[in-house]
Amino acid sequence: MIRLILTVLALITATTHAQPSHPWASEPYLGLAVRDTEHGVVVGWVYPGPLGGQSFTSSSGIQRADNLVAINGTPIASRDQFTDLIKSLAPDDEITITYRRSPDADMNASVPKGGQGGEETTISVTLGSRDEWSGTVARGLGDRTIPLPRRGEYEQMIKQRAKDLGVMAPDDGLDALLAHIASVQQNNLDPNTLTHVAHAFQKPLALDGIAKAIDEQIAPIRSIGAEHTDTDFDTILEAALSVIDYEADEILGYEWEPGFGLATDAARSLMRTINESWSVDPAQAEEQISVIRTSTGQLPPTLHLSTIAFRTWLLMHQHKPKSKVPSTKAGEKVEGAEQIYAPNLLDELGSSIPDEHRSPVFSIGGIGDNTYDMSRTDHVIDLGGNDTYIWPEGFERSRNHIIIDMSGNDTYRSDSAFAGPGVGVFAGSIIDDHSGNDTYTSTKLASMATGLFGIGIILDRAGNDTYTNTGPESGWSQGVGFYGIGLIIDREGSDVYHAEKLSQGVGGPRGFGTIIDGGGNDLYQANGPNYGSAYGTPGVYLGMSQGFGFGVRGYAAGGVGLIDDMSGNDQYIAGEFSQGGGYYFGLGMIRDHAGNDLYHGNRYGQAFAAHQAVGILIDDAGDDTYWSMTAASQSGVWDESITLLLDKAGNDAYRCEGLGIGAASMQAIGIFIDLGGDDRYSANPGATLGQSGGNSYHYDTAGVMSFSGFFDLGGGNDIYPGDRANNQSKSTGSRNEDAPENSGLYGVFVDE
Repeated sequence: MIRLILTVLALITATTHAQPSHPWASEPYLGLAVRDTEHGVVVGWVYPGPLGGQSFTSSSGIQRADNLVAINGTPIASRDQFTDLIKSLAPDDEITITYRRSPDADMNASVPKGGQGGEETTISVTLGSRDEWSGTVARGLGDRTIPLPRRGEYEQMIKQRAKDLGVMAPDDGLDALLAHIASVQQNNLDPNTLTHVAHAFQKPLALDGIAKAIDEQIAPIRSIGAEHTDTDFDTILEAALSVIDYEADEILGYEWEPGFGLATDAARSLMRTINESWSVDPAQAEEQISVIRTSTGQLPPTLHLSTIAFRTWLLMHQHKPKSKVPSTKAGEKVEGAEQIYAPNLLDELGSSIPDEHRSPVFSIGGIGDNTYDMSRTDHVIDLGGNDTYIWPEGFERSRNHIIIDMSGNDTYRSDSAFAGPGVGVFAGSIIDDHSGNDTYTSTKLASMATGLFGIGIILDRAGNDTYTNTGPESGWSQGVGFYGIGLIIDREGSDVYHAEKLSQGVGGPRGFGTIIDGGGNDLYQANGPNYGSAYGTPGVYLGMSQGFGFGVRGYAAGGVGLIDDMSGNDQYIAGEFSQGGGYYFGLGMIRDHAGNDLYHGNRYGQAFAAHQAVGILIDDAGDDTYWSMTAASQSGVWDESITLLLDKAGNDAYRCEGLGIGAASMQAIGIFIDLGGDDRYSANPGATLGQSGGNSYHYDTAGVMSFSGFFDLGGGNDIYPGDRANNQSKSTGSRNEDAPENSGLYGVFVDE
């Protein structure tokens, strides 16, 4: 059904034309990003490559905020001149770069501007090739096409209010901004760009339509019941693959090529690096960029290998009643190699299993309390008891594994990175737990419901469960897809999800990571203490969790991260960059369908986005509380990004500080909509409640401002700070004639 819907949509809508991948091998590469300023051409970023770039600094000496003086002795007067000069050269050409470092320069300024004075320095460097040092961003879609997006329910309302209040038509107003946002995506299309992300940039005022499309894709997964059915296989696989723009038939029918090389070590290295920073490791840049560059060829075969786990899972359920193999006794430790379960499964799986994957060990456990060493067995069916499953330290094997546990309060414990319950690393992993109050625990990286070039799933059908991934080496767990799919599907119970960073529904490049929770009063927590604030704020921690789409800046577009919670009075507690947000062409989302919920976060939270990304938070019902500290929250958005916070009902309370409750800055779009109830708003004056912040990042080149939209459309007796009031509609912000780029334009405040 999912494939049919997508096919029909593709046929009845126009498409974004596919673009060929660029053959960049013959193009020169320096790795220096510059910008025009009042003090001349200034370095904005130094990428890994010939200069040994480390973002702000480099091993060659040149750094952010330095003034670029000359290339090969030719004075550089503009960014365009610099770009044209480098393009006129070739890989392996040796050039000289002359720069100066003004005593007034601030390397850490949000917009580096260089300065006057400073001694000139000249260095020599050999140009590389653009292909070697580039990821997938800006290579185009290749042979892919993306159908045009659907309209949003509130899109026309937003445009009409903007038109009525005079912020649509100005040369630097909303109309011009929409065109600019679309061009940002078009200029950076990636073979791994996901449809939902592309749609957000094509129709930034229709994020509710994108949320609805995602909801329709995952809806079949929610229908999975307490008992296994043969349709569970198709339901999960088709729905999850559709989010990352693959057809199940395409992946299932892939023809494995013997001898195909898998970049397992480099992929793990990349994931480790991104857990500690925002981009590739300069010291390992070549191999990590290679993983990104070759991902389009690596992913179909690795996903194909992962689907073998689905077929095995199905066959294990079908064979279970036929098994004649003696069960283990209560308390017996299962030495996997000695317990062979249904060996004819291998024959049934047929030739689709490569030789190196054709000798898995199957075990069956009795109704006692059994312990399983998962380094000794691949696939387990346990008929009952309070069992323990252990992935020992140092276990990083890329093999499919399936556990079917029929009952009991079980413990799943990982002591190793890149291994654990529902971890598919270049493989597939499925935990299918049918009942009991279960505990899933780990302290390492990528050790719970993670897909790295693979598919990792925890399907827990009943019970009040606890999922924990904490410690100084934790991260990338609890529903994470990084070039792959990672799912936690918890059907019922009051569950606890406890993590610290990059967890709880995270979509990395060409990834889909999600927690789909069916019911109960749940607690989601991702808040320290082992990962300090990205801004050095005392007592604040970096979360990057709870519905977070994350790309590798400059190299790879991000994926889709989601928490979908069906019912209950839930609590979401997280640190920075958390609770429905994105970074670098990623899309993050929280969808809470019912209950009186609490959202507590810090800088960048609760429908946020930064640096060309998308954030969505939709709460369907209940008297909810939103509390976020510092800045960029509650549809607060930064740098060519788009956000939507949509609360459909209830008497809600919102509290934030700066750049929040529908506030955008740096050529961004932030939309806040509350549809009902007597609501209370608390925010600092300035860029809050439908007013934009400054726009210095791209004003010189784009010539447009941001747009901030606040809409309380439910009537009611709402409480506002300052000059906001019930039954009021007005445009907000003003133009700074002396420095137009710092103008707080454009915005609207509408209470009806």
